[in-house]
Amino acid sequence: MAISEDEAAALIKHIETTVRAAAEKPEFHGILHLLNQWRSDVDAGRSIERKLSVRQSPGLDVLAETPRTRATAKGDFVGKEDYNALEQLELLVTALDLAYVAPKMMAERFLDIVASTSGEANAKAGADISIAFVGVGETDAAATGRTISRAGVAQSHEATARLSELLAEISREAGFTPPVAQEVTV
Repeated sequence: MAISEDEAAALIKHIETTVRAAAEKPEFHGILHLLNQWRSDVDAGRSIERKLSVRQSPGLDVLAETPRTRATAKGDFVGKEDYNALEQLELLVTALDLAYVAPKMMAERFLDIVASTSGEANAKAGADISIAFVGVGETDAAATGRTISRAGVAQSHEATARLSELLAEISREAGFTPPVAQEVTV
């Protein structure tokens, strides 16, 4: 069952209000950047390219006292078309899914690849692999704080499970394509 434009607009308003209220806590300030970027994209609208032809009258030939032949000028112009409420909701659901649910899925798949290529013993034992990302010139991987582990993925799963369910439900009800991030078993 698809939702109506009015229901989509009400849901957008509710999501925006809830997210902005949650973002007052210091640990959730980052979500405001996502929400502001989404709002900016929605306000900018969808660009529409239009080709226009304009007939010009070049005037009168002074010597012959006859009209000159007409010329036609063509130009490409870019305009804007507003997103309707359902399209705005789909953009918001997709943005939230990609920003908060998909990274968990990508981390899980990355760990699975590392485990499978690091040897049969580690893969069979289900060893908790922890991967640290270091930059050029960095000597202490632990100090960077950029690590991926199965424990971190499980913690992320707990934090985003309800959001993932809500986004999937909204997508089903509205008839959108399913969210990008599929459920990951942890």
